[in-house]
Amino acid sequence: MKLDGFVTQENAEKGVWFEPELNGKKIGVEFLVIGKDSDIVKKFITEQSRMFPKMTKEEAEQFDINEQARKGVALRIRDMRSTDGQPIVLAGETLTASKASYLKIFEAIPDIQDSIWFFSEKRANFLSKPKKASSEPFESSSSSTSPIPSEKGETDK
Repeated sequence: MKLDGFVTQENAEKGVWFEPELNGKKIGVEFLVIGKDSDIVKKFITEQSRMFPKMTKEEAEQFDINEQARKGVALRIRDMRSTDGQPIVLAGETLTASKASYLKIFEAIPDIQDSIWFFSEKRANFLSKPKKASSEPFESSSSSTSPIPSEKGETDK
């Protein structure tokens, strides 16, 4: 039994393209999302867990957990693109693939932040993709580009 089709680490590090849905409708923007098992996410979580016990009472009162959550989800995004090739615009501002843009999106549309977080947390979204027309359906893909989730529901809905 080959286990290659169950490997998630490579895709968790490279990322997987994900288009959130809001109210049952795709938003027209895809995000290249890394998984919770990526080194970047694990490092962020470790740093956060070390920071809390060292806080003074005053620091804890000033700490904005919502802002930290937005930053934690923003670091899970490696890129962003529109599905129709048009610029991504929010409140009249053209957005680029940057942490600042992701934070603006999350501030304006918190459901997108939640969708990306849930997608990133689900290991099944980062499984190695089987090769088509292969006699070994779970053989890992050796493609150099990041996989795009299929339309058959590999995402959390």
